[in-house]
Amino acid sequence: MKRNIEQQVRSQIRNIRSAQLKNQLAQANLKVASKTLLADRALRAAGRKTAKDLLSSIRAVDDAKTTYAKSISDFHLAMIELQKLMGQPIQ
Repeated sequence: MKRNIEQQVRSQIRNIRSAQLKNQLAQANLKVASKTLLADRALRAAGRKTAKDLLSSIRAVDDAKTTYAKSISDFHLAMIELQKLMGQPIQ
């Protein structure tokens, strides 16, 4: 039983590390999408991008925000699960 719990804790720590990496990636993707949107707006104002291109960039930013928010949630859920496994009060 003790060994099983130790394995579950190790597994959960790996899940937390994975969630942290996914969060960092989502944050980087959001930055890139936001910069792309700024550039596309400038290009649209100059007549070099279509409205469809601009809408696509807006959608990419919205998707990146959603992914980033989910990554934060996934990290917190992984931390709660670890606290539960370790018998700690959930904060």
